[in-house]
Amino acid sequence: MGIEENKAIVRRFAEEVLQKHDLSVIDKIISEDYVFHGPGGQEIKGPEGFRQLATISLAGFPDGSYIIDDMVAEGDTVAVRYTRTGTHTGEYHGIPPTGKQISVPVALFYRLAGSKIIEALGYSDSLVLFQQLGVSPPVG
Repeated sequence: MGIEENKAIVRRFAEEVLQKHDLSVIDKIISEDYVFHGPGGQEIKGPEGFRQLATISLAGFPDGSYIIDDMVAEGDTVAVRYTRTGTHTGEYHGIPPTGKQISVPVALFYRLAGSKIIEALGYSDSLVLFQQLGVSPPVG
């Protein structure tokens, strides 16, 4: 796959899954060997693991969206800077709903093979999220 094809796959993932919440697309875009490396050592494996992560996020922020701010690619890697937005109307990782809106910077580095995402490394500013929700970050 070329750079432009890889960017198109990631753009489709962002638009259909992260913005429109169409979880049926996950199996078409995410490899069975997929691994997500998230903040705090979080590791999610396979399409089903990603589906569970998305379900938790949507429970807390049903109107949540990830808007692409920048995208660059080289070789089999696509880097994306997003702005994550949403309204906290459901429980999210043990935090009861606050009704507050968030706008949080997020960066993801995707690695692709065979027209699918096989790995993602994510960074987000959790402190900004907690501040916008008006809650203290967890200790430890």
